[in-house]
Amino acid sequence: QAFVICLSRRRDKRAMAQEHQEYIQTKVNPTLANLVTQVLLERPEVPVPFMIRWLASQQSGRGVSVAPPQISGPSETDKLRSEIQALQQEVRQLEVQLGKDTDSLPLGTSPGATNEN
Repeated sequence: QAFVICLSRRRDKRAMAQEHQEYIQTKVNPTLANLVTQVLLERPEVPVPFMIRWLASQQSGRGVSVAPPQISGPSETDKLRSEIQALQQEVRQLEVQLGKDTDSLPLGTSPGATNEN
């Protein structure tokens, strides 16, 4: 029974490898071949930005959005700014409370410290 399971796993791995190979040959290789051809024709001084622009132009030509999606409502940045402001206000309030509490402490001690002399 273990032998049958082992053979089944091998078939699954072979089938998966075959699917990967087919995907690469039909989807990836044509695009890469065209990209390499364009890079060789243009010979840009810095090839990576050229490659990125070329790939983006290929996608935009197919109606696929290259730009990041727009989020409706407050952006993540705005939410984080609001949270920072709220936290800064809380810190100020705690500092005021701490300042009031420390006024009543003997010199040289801090809040939470115990006097064990």
